[in-house]
Amino acid sequence: MCRPDKGTVAVDRSSSGLPDTILNRRTFSVRFPEGKLKLRLLLDRYSLELFVNDGEQAATFVVFSPEEADGVSFSAAGSLLLDVDKYDLEFT
Repeated sequence: MCRPDKGTVAVDRSSSGLPDTILNRRTFSVRFPEGKLKLRLLLDRYSLELFVNDGEQAATFVVFSPEEADGVSFSAAGSLLLDVDKYDLEFT
């Protein structure tokens, strides 16, 4: 979740298959140059990498997506412009 009013971004992994006994939500401060924030997410079955403002900040998260998982959700307080590119990996 993006919170421009608080200058924060939060990543919530509570639906990613990890046990409830570990920290599943992480919030950290970010800069919003000119009131905007640029995020780049790289996601696979076991990890999520987040790059903020072209690498000004970065974070890596472990996820254990259940086999039956069929979606990813995003939320923001305020307006959001979202581009999604999905790539299927093939192993030979």
